[in-house]
Amino acid sequence: MAKQLTWRQAIIKVLEDAEGDPIHYADIAREIGEKGLRRDVGPAPANYVASQISTSMKRYGAKSPFERVARGQYRLRGSGGHTQESSPEAETTNRVINALGMYWNRADVDWNPTEPKLLGKETEESVEVDFCKQIGVYLLYDGRDVVYVGQSTEGKVTSSIGRRLRDHTRKRMKARWDRFSWFGLCPIKHRGGQETAKVVEQEMTVDAKGIINVLEAVLIEAMEPAGNRRQGENFKGLEYFQVVDPEIANKRAMEFIQDKLKTN
Repeated sequence: MAKQLTWRQAIIKVLEDAEGDPIHYADIAREIGEKGLRRDVGPAPANYVASQISTSMKRYGAKSPFERVARGQYRLRGSGGHTQESSPEAETTNRVINALGMYWNRADVDWNPTEPKLLGKETEESVEVDFCKQIGVYLLYDGRDVVYVGQSTEGKVTSSIGRRLRDHTRKRMKARWDRFSWFGLCPIKHRGGQETAKVVEQEMTVDAKGIINVLEAVLIEAMEPAGNRRQGENFKGLEYFQVVDPEIANKRAMEFIQDKLKTN
């Protein structure tokens, strides 16, 4: 088995292959996984890539191998023309939204436990994350139509997104939705190994412009208005794709086997 590259080596390899074309840090992370440059990419590879580039540029300045072309876009130093030498730290720090999931399937979650598993991955190669304890805002859909918008905060009145969604499978909304989207404030914490990663609370400081930008981005992402040309740009590298709950997958497998036995 080939020796695993460090994050820095893997990023440089991807940018070398790009031959001077700038690449978004989320796409760099995706290529690292797809090309097998690292076997362990953790639960949030896009954040790892952005952090590596940011640290290098801050520590080494003009001697860093990386240069910023535009927001989120990087290439190897000296491989092109226009650059933006300002620090990329703002792209991964002081965020309001740290992770999100779009149009997840209600049927792919086992809602029986008090804390259902809301499993997602950033890429196919990354570690699964359980977002049950995430806090933020969520939307319920009937097909593609939004039928409910809710919020989740830790406190006596409301609780985590996972518990709030579970409540909606039992109360007045139970027959009115089949998909959901969520926008979470908590970043991701990796406990190591192949154990499912967790969300972790953090103290956040954002200015008014940051809040306005996030509100606009959430509405564009959730509602998909035809007039907006740049949907999802503010959330690139933050979206997680749903993973079917193992209990649901096992149940479906057993039902498939039983159906096969009945037809034979």
